[in-house]
Amino acid sequence: MTTHIANKTSLPTRERIIAFWAEGESNNNIATRFGITRHTVSNIVGNMMERGHLLDIKPGGKPREIAKPNVVEHIEFEKLSKPSTSAVEIQAALLNDG
Repeated sequence: MTTHIANKTSLPTRERIIAFWAEGESNNNIATRFGITRHTVSNIVGNMMERGHLLDIKPGGKPREIAKPNVVEHIEFEKLSKPSTSAVEIQAALLNDG
């Protein structure tokens, strides 16, 4: 029985999958052995062939910004002044105040 795994397969597990694959075991047998889908096995093998390693690649994109102290202070002021103020209203006030 195969099951879908929502989170990533651990590095040691990926290494074992590649070892079985390198010994000639089929993707279907490997999937059954590890309780994952054949698609997952195929992705792991494909990534290994493409990259030459099993390590996770660094995710792209812009890192999250941390609120500056003056912004945090303004948010606290808005919430203390009027607790029912919504996040949208606070955002609008911040944009208007510069």
